[in-house]
Amino acid sequence: VNAVNVYDIYLTLDVSIQEALNTALNTTMEAKNASRAWGAVVEIKTGKILAWGQTPSYNPNELSSDDVQVNYGSQLAYEPGSVMKAVIYSAAMDLGVYNGDKNFDSSPYCYTATTGRTYAGDQLGCIYNVSNLDWGNIPLDYGLIYSSNVATATLLSQYVGISNYEDYLKRYHLYQRVNSDGIDEVPGYTNYGLSPVDDITATYGQGSSTTMLQLLQAYTAIFGNGEMIKPYFIDRIVDPNTNTTVYQGSRKVVSTPISKSTAKQMQDLLRRVVSDPAGTCRHYAAKTVEVMGKTGTSEIPLDGGYSESENIIS
Repeated sequence: VNAVNVYDIYLTLDVSIQEALNTALNTTMEAKNASRAWGAVVEIKTGKILAWGQTPSYNPNELSSDDVQVNYGSQLAYEPGSVMKAVIYSAAMDLGVYNGDKNFDSSPYCYTATTGRTYAGDQLGCIYNVSNLDWGNIPLDYGLIYSSNVATATLLSQYVGISNYEDYLKRYHLYQRVNSDGIDEVPGYTNYGLSPVDDITATYGQGSSTTMLQLLQAYTAIFGNGEMIKPYFIDRIVDPNTNTTVYQGSRKVVSTPISKSTAKQMQDLLRRVVSDPAGTCRHYAAKTVEVMGKTGTSEIPLDGGYSESENIIS
């Protein structure tokens, strides 16, 4: 049949930012000897996806059955690791129970059936910091700056509470599809509420899985003004025959999981995660731009346990 002039689709992607992301992913693959890398850039105020990429990437000229046909950013659910700590910290701040100067014991956290801490022999198990680090009694602020698993366990049991934290997980729409312009995606899975260890590990991103797209959406509230903005990539659709816009993408507030003041408080702390000499994000500090962020290391489930040779770095 003869060709028909159909709709033109304009994306929110920014060519220069997209190219920078692609370069960064390829550089990371080579420098870290990684098997895959993926990432995105989102404009916080609007939700526009300015860049989205992965490597290895899908090549329509080389059909294959392996996972390069999977969109890692939305179809790969993984345990997010410590990037989830911003959720429990923001929940404590939003509830008005957080004092960053208050000390906590950063030694191994042995817990009971109620997730409460115990130093006796009645524990169900113990939570450890990465590499079994123990900084002694330190302020809660430094629990996030150092990325302490014991800090989030303490926040859950002594300050936020199990039901309140579950409420904030729902407020952030975690473990739910984002539904960004029809992108194929998976919802992830949560074990929260099944056992004390599942409740505690959910505060530092283990035992439950999310997608990068979910995390992008959640962090728009933390890095913004408390409003959670849906990421989208279709800017507009135009009928070239009439030059009329038949669809216009726009900013959409999904929910307001935290207050504006809580978002500001979180931002101040996440700047310190980068600027503090011992912060886990210190390597990402830049002289020409202000940076705030949170690192995360995820273990990869394998045969009923975790892989000893691979993990995911966020």
